[in-house]
Amino acid sequence: LEDLPVITADISTLSAHSNARNPEEAFVRLFSEACRRAPSIFYVPHVDDLTRCCSTRLSVILESCFTDLSPSLPVLVLASSDTPFAKLGGVLRGLFTFGAHLLSAPARHYREQFFAPLREAVLLAPLRPSSESDSVSVECTEVLRPVRASSRRRPATRQDVEQIARDEEHVLRKFRMKLRTILDTIMRQARFRPFQRPVHPEEAPDYAEIISNPICLEDIQYRLDRGEYRSREQFLDAFRLLHANCVEYTPLSNDPKGLLHRVHSLLDLVEHHAYKLSSSLCDLCDTINKRREALEQGDMSAYAAILESRGKTSPPLQYFRGPFSISGV
Repeated sequence: LEDLPVITADISTLSAHSNARNPEEAFVRLFSEACRRAPSIFYVPHVDDLTRCCSTRLSVILESCFTDLSPSLPVLVLASSDTPFAKLGGVLRGLFTFGAHLLSAPARHYREQFFAPLREAVLLAPLRPSSESDSVSVECTEVLRPVRASSRRRPATRQDVEQIARDEEHVLRKFRMKLRTILDTIMRQARFRPFQRPVHPEEAPDYAEIISNPICLEDIQYRLDRGEYRSREQFLDAFRLLHANCVEYTPLSNDPKGLLHRVHSLLDLVEHHAYKLSSSLCDLCDTINKRREALEQGDMSAYAAILESRGKTSPPLQYFRGPFSISGV
């Protein structure tokens, strides 16, 4: 969700909205903006204070907007409250009955675990004097220089390997979210509806004889959800196959539905959005794919280098079997 637009409706924003005459109008404008920019997040911090400080009319408008929100519209409504859920007003309890969560401050050991990589990186970072002419700085640097990483290195555990797998999956998940946004944009357009589902035999009896590798937008969506597209080119190849199938089967002289024009437009639109993706994210996904392909062949040198940079020795190869689902390990 980190890449979705977030529209915040707090008390200060509603009171200072430049294009609204009152907080009620400001709330409606912000909520309409969230719906217009879907998929998006509509965030109402301190909703208990908002309904208590503002007019009853705003509470009615808030209830109406949230209740009438279409279930098919991808807008996530988030609200926070310092008042316990059981003590909130009936309207708010009714709106958030199925999605109320109590959050508490993390315990000390969770905070230590979260900051452990940062602490490790600081301890292992080499210290250099800022100026060679500053003899005092040099002396202090030498005294405070930490022990070399090689002497501090500890054996890697399965948990270390699982952490690398989680780090990589976080990158791949972010990449899938980007691709899913592109695919959703395509599937929402009525002109591309003929490519959403497989070609029915009644509409094209000889389709299976001509096209050996059929594909449709639903197939691409299914494979994307399964994580089969782990690079930009893999994703684009699926659309190129859909384009090639349509061009091969549909004769230019007999195209009453204009399928050829639509499929050309579809491929152009997908490539336009795909090549606007962050090059650093795409390159990182390619690097992950190469590391995993090498691991399939029993070469774990790339992962060993990552562990060594974290102060750990290379683990046995079988440690990678579970976290990475590598068949060859």
